[in-house]
This record gives sequence, structure tokens and C-alpha cells, in this order.
Amino acid sequence: MAGSVYAEVDAASRVATLWIDNPERRNALSVEMWRSIPEVVAQIELDPAVQVVCVRGSAGLFSAGADISEFGTERSGAASAAYDRLTEAAALAIAQCRLPVVALVEGYCFGGGVTLAVACDLRFGVEGCSMSIPAARLGTLYPHAALERLRGLVGAGVARYMLFAAPRFDAGAMLQAGLAERVFSSGAVAAKAIADMARLAPLTQQGAKLQLGGTLDGSELEELSARIFASADYAEGVAAFGEGRKPGFKGR
Repeated sequence: MAGSVYAEVDAASRVATLWIDNPERRNALSVEMWRSIPEVVAQIELDPAVQVVCVRGSAGLFSAGADISEFGTERSGAASAAYDRLTEAAALAIAQCRLPVVALVEGYCFGGGVTLAVACDLRFGVEGCSMSIPAARLGTLYPHAALERLRGLVGAGVARYMLFAAPRFDAGAMLQAGLAERVFSSGAVAAKAIADMARLAPLTQQGAKLQLGGTLDGSELEELSARIFASADYAEGVAAFGEGRKPGFKGR
């Protein structure tokens, strides 16, 4: 199998990195790589040491997109619908992860790479990176669920431009269009910003993600609020503020 997707956990920083690793093909995503993403996300979610997830490509490249060499067999005729279901299952696993997920975008982020990045909660770009959806250059149809997620992030106008004209957005254009929330000078600086996030209150972050998902009804929102305000982390945050020290959150 060419390429792999795997998790690397740094217990000290409480960050798990989901690595897209296929450098010989610029981290293009094979069928087996797409298929393994939900399994890797589930593995990360079970690790109590993890507070924030980072999605990143090896060798300084996020992903050149889906592996075009497989399109003749895996994305042709009736097989194309199954392929789209596979890629959406991967994106959905990232979008529905209970933990905050940040895409650390270095180098190329094209096509299927954009699908994964947009499924994350945040996108941190690195100077020199770029995003593009080249579907119109290949004659393919961008998956509907991925397109809807993109439209929800950047609006219909930018989504149309990306799909109709297939431009390449550099880091500045990504920031302006809403494809990235921050742009950093290097991958190391971006990774530090992600680690800094993992020092904050995990119950607050996870609660905010649930709220922003828009699926909780009134009673569920009340229950969420009651649970967080009754937590040891809330007591620790208030105490640390009063004592002028940094809080030590435990996620409980």
C-alpha cells in the first residue's frame, strides 16, 4: 500500500497529530488512506492524554489531493459514488471528532486535501502554502457534501470561484477568503500555537464545539452548561485567576 495515515501523540503537549504520509506522491490520498482516517480519529479520541488534534502532511506538504492514479478504477462509473462515500466518511470523522481539530497547512493543499482541511475546526496556514480545487481542470465533480461544507465556511461566492475557475489561493488569499484563520512563519510556530491551545480548558473547548455544531436543544444546552460550571476545571480557573497564576486544567 502506498502511503499511510497514522497518529502521533505528544502526551506532554496533549496534542495528537494525524499524519498524512505519502511523500513520494506529495501526500496524495489513496483509497486505503481515506479508509483509515476514521479509524485513526477514533483511536485518538480514546486517548485521555489528547486535548487537541492536528492534521498535518509529512515532508512539509499538506496533501496534493486524492491519488489521481486510482481514478481509472476507483472513481469511474458506478464506483465513483462509493469513492465519494469513502471520502465523506473520512471528512465526517474529522468534523465530528469531539476534540478541537486544527489543520496545519504547509505547501500544497489541493482537492481532497481541501476536503480534509475544511472539515477541521480551524486551519492554520504556513507562509508559502496554497489551496486549490482543480476539479474543473480534471473534469471531475467535487463531492456534494464537501462542497456544502466549503460553502458553509467561505460562502457561496468564494466556493463558486474555487470550483468554476480553479484558482490557486496563496496564504494571503486563503486568509482573506476565510480558508485560513491564521498564517504563521513556519510549521514549528504553527505547531506551538496549537500546543498553546491544548493548555486551555478542554471542557470549555469541547462544549463550544458542541454549541457551534448547532445540534443541541434547549435542555441539552442547559445540561452542558451545568456540567461545565460544576467541574473541577471551572473551580481551578476561577482560583487561578484570583491567585494570579496559570491554571492547571485536567478536563474534569
